[in-house]
Amino acid sequence: MKQDTAKKLLKKVHDDYLEIADSFSKTRNHPWHEFSSFKKYIKEGDRILDLGCGNGRLYTFLKDIKNISYTGIDNNETLITYAQKNYPSTNFVVGNLLQIPFHDEADILFSIASLHHIPSSDLRNKSIQETNRVLKKNGYAIFTVWNLFQKRYRRHIIKSLFNFIVHFGEYDWNDTFIPWGKTNIKRYYHAFTPNELRKLFKKNGFNIVKMFYTKNNHNICLICQKK
Repeated sequence: MKQDTAKKLLKKVHDDYLEIADSFSKTRNHPWHEFSSFKKYIKEGDRILDLGCGNGRLYTFLKDIKNISYTGIDNNETLITYAQKNYPSTNFVVGNLLQIPFHDEADILFSIASLHHIPSSDLRNKSIQETNRVLKKNGYAIFTVWNLFQKRYRRHIIKSLFNFIVHFGEYDWNDTFIPWGKTNIKRYYHAFTPNELRKLFKKNGFNIVKMFYTKNNHNICLICQKK
């Protein structure tokens, strides 16, 4: 992907989510059954980072674990405001996956449905390098991305192939644009394959602990550990 295109897409992702922040937040208040798959990796007293925290939904599932130190990070100022309002005694800051505003070592890092919004292989590598930087040795990184290789997204994948060929490398293979509801906003997603995710994390200092699809194959979940 061209660097100029990557910069434009980063801005588009930020601006799109600012515009849909209210309606997006309302969709992030339901139970999250997949969390049970991750809970065994968390222990009392852990320092936890939540990258792309949105309105703070993940903290709902963490708050009963004793003595954890939690920090939620998102580049959407409106969603951070919602998160702080939902959990006023919890730490939420504005930041992003490419320059994480955190200098201590975390025990565990979550990134729920955020990595797929980062354009270009260079920036995705930079993001995982940042993840490595802020984790302790043997710390866990837990990432989820949308599985876009489903029947309902097939036309977006086909269109991504067309864009890749027609625009001569301006976009990466499997870059998609998916509408938000009935609006004209089309959110940028990179459609990861499991093999691509494995290579990305292994290249940047992680061992793969577990990878699996959630119920109905909606998400790909990756649990890895810093070497």
